Amino acid sequence: MSVVLDTHAAVWYALGSPCLSAPARDTIDAATRTGIVYLPAISLVEIVYLVENRKIQGGALHIIW
Repeated sequence: MSVVLDTHAAVWYALGSPCLSAPARDTIDAATRTGIVYLPAISLVEIVYLVENRKIQGGALHIIW
């Protein structure tokens, strides 16, 4: 199984946010175990921006990387 995440889903997953639904979390978990998780390049740029501007924790980028 493979999934493509948007910026919100990636950040919410990395930070363990309750904003991400249980079915979405389960799907991402399954993809990390058995497949590939795709993240658009622009999402990485957005996450770096959010970390640099202290909108989210810096650890999120390291988890996603």
